[in-house]
Amino acid sequence: MNLISYKTKIFIGLSLLGCLALIIRWSQLYEVERYVSNFSSFRQLKSTQTFLFLVWNLFLAWVPYWIAILFRERIFKGKNWIINLILLGIWLLFLPNAPYIITDFLHLRWRHPIPHWYDLMLLFVFAYTGLKLGIVSLRIVYSVLSQIWSKTSARIFIIISIFLTGQGVYLGRVLRYNSWDIIHQPLEIVASFWNGVFYPFLTPGAGMAWMVSLFIGLVFLLEQNEEQISSRKKTA
Repeated sequence: MNLISYKTKIFIGLSLLGCLALIIRWSQLYEVERYVSNFSSFRQLKSTQTFLFLVWNLFLAWVPYWIAILFRERIFKGKNWIINLILLGIWLLFLPNAPYIITDFLHLRWRHPIPHWYDLMLLFVFAYTGLKLGIVSLRIVYSVLSQIWSKTSARIFIIISIFLTGQGVYLGRVLRYNSWDIIHQPLEIVASFWNGVFYPFLTPGAGMAWMVSLFIGLVFLLEQNEEQISSRKKTA
C-alpha cells in the first residue's frame, strides 16, 4: 500500500503552505532590524513575533497520523501484535498534539509590521492542518479496529481516545506538560488528570478538556457520516 496517498499529499501541501507563509512573515520581521539600533531590543522583538513554535507543533501533529498509517500497515500484514499494541499506545499518547494547535489562536494579536489578517490566516492554516491530521488518524485507527475487534469495542476505544485527547490538550496548554512528561512526571500528570476530570469547575482551565473532546467528537462523527454517504453513492 502506498503510504504517500492523495490525502497525505494534500496534508503535505497544507504544511508547506503554512511554512511558506511563516517564512514570508519572518522576512517582514527582519526588515524591522534596520530601524532597531539596540540588538538586544530586536532580539526581544523577535522572540515575541516569530511564531516559530507553530513549526514544532505541526511536526508533533504529524506524529499520530504517521503512527496510525504504520499501525494499519502492520495489522494488515499480520505483524507482531505486542508491537502493534505499543504503537497504539504511542499513537494515543501523541494524539492530543494534533488538535493542540487550535489553542495557538490565543497568540493572535496585532504585531507591527505584520497585518492582523495575515496572522489570522497563518494560524488558521496550521490549526486546520493539525486538526485534520488528528481526525484522519482517528478514522484510520477506528477503521482498523472495527475490522479486528467488534464495531462496539472499536467505538468505545475511539470515544475513550477522544476524551483523553481533550484532557491532553488541557494538560499541555493550561498546565504546560509535554507528551514525554508521562515518563518524567507520571504522578503529577495523573493527579492533574484526576482533578481535571472530576473537579472541572474547581480546576482553572479544566473545562477546556470537555469542550475540546466534544468538538473533536462531533467533527469525527460528521466526517464519518460523510464517508458513509459517499460509500453508499459509489455502491448504488
